[in-house]
Amino acid sequence: MKNATLPPSKRSTIERQMDIMVLVMFALLFAMCLAGSACFSVWTRARPARNPGRPGRGAGVASRRP
Repeated sequence: MKNATLPPSKRSTIERQMDIMVLVMFALLFAMCLAGSACFSVWTRARPARNPGRPGRGAGVASRRP
């Protein structure tokens, strides 16, 4: 049974380390986005609406100033 073993990897140690670093950076970015969106959600629910007539709040179109 010739050639029954897997061939050796031709990737260098630096390439393998860079792959791990990139994955860690993506995980860190995802965690930061998740934490930021959670904090923003809590912050917006805690603050009362300053201008309830703004569009998107269910009060219609805001009046224009001259």
